[in-house]
Amino acid sequence: MTTAKGRGKEPERTGLDEDEEGVAVVKGSDGALYFKPASLRRLGADAGRLYEILQDAAMAIREYEEHIEGAVPAFREMGASWSHVGAALGITGEAARLRYRDLEEG
Repeated sequence: MTTAKGRGKEPERTGLDEDEEGVAVVKGSDGALYFKPASLRRLGADAGRLYEILQDAAMAIREYEEHIEGAVPAFREMGASWSHVGAALGITGEAARLRYRDLEEG
């Protein structure tokens, strides 16, 4: 398995460690603070690493969604149909319309 993108293999513990909610605060190699449920330790040695991979993937999805939300209205203003939008995104035109129609001014 690969490690979480942009993070070291073992994030260092900060002086904050665990709070009363059981959340560990760790500092990644990129200097950012990351929050992990302390209960992950019970799941095994790889749980923390997999948790970080999921966090990174979720962040990437949010960033890409912002790009899509910027491009869809511009593409539609150029005359692209919902079928064109859907094809570009790998979904049906109807699914694209239902998901992104609120982005159009109107």
